[in-house]
Amino acid sequence: AFCGFTFDVREVCRLAHAHGAYVLDDCIQALGAIRVDVRHDDIDFLTCGSYKWQCGPEGAGLFYIRKDLIPKFNPRFRNYLAVEMPRGLPFTLFDHDNLADWDHPQRQTAEKFSLGSVVGASAFGWLATLRFLEKIGIDNIERRVRHLGQYTVAALREAGLRVVTPTAPEKMHGLVVYTTGDPKLDVETYQRLNAPPIGKRPIKISTRGLGGVGGIRISAHFFNTEEEIDETVRRQMEILGPRRPR
Repeated sequence: AFCGFTFDVREVCRLAHAHGAYVLDDCIQALGAIRVDVRHDDIDFLTCGSYKWQCGPEGAGLFYIRKDLIPKFNPRFRNYLAVEMPRGLPFTLFDHDNLADWDHPQRQTAEKFSLGSVVGASAFGWLATLRFLEKIGIDNIERRVRHLGQYTVAALREAGLRVVTPTAPEKMHGLVVYTTGDPKLDVETYQRLNAPPIGKRPIKISTRGLGGVGGIRISAHFFNTEEEIDETVRRQMEILGPRRPR
């Protein structure tokens, strides 16, 4: 998120497991943009929201845990619905007991770690976007996203802007971070592109930084076009004016 670097998750997991460590993959910047395979990569835990690259609404998400790890971990808090209830949900039973009916072992599925409920509208909206993405095909999406990422890098470099993101194809996808060379100008760019003068269309970018690394972030998804990237760079140079890099 801060530099656009795309991890070799399989190698990360191999190194972690060699030292007895587990891997929790927060894949919010990958799922929906590139193929994610928890079994191939040997991921232990994975979390992700329903928005960003999946194009879904906020308010939903997923949690994955490797099946053999489920009995090894217990949540600090228990969801009262995630227990093995021999009589089913007891709410309508006249002899329902608030203690006895929940005094059963926890379910040995990922549901064991669910501590709340999902907003229904978000879940249905998310399902619709996932079906749409599935029709397009994740491999088709990934090819397009990676192409647009490389196109963005080339356009930024041609304009003389410094790309922060590693540019080797295997180390990036469509999330590209660049900088004008001045953090204040980066923030000014963010403000003027997101809220331009009347008559100009906004361009949704963001700024990110961590430990001195960061800048302006462009996230080019499959539905974006090369023309939109060209327009973003053109508007960036218009903002810089005489302050443009040489």
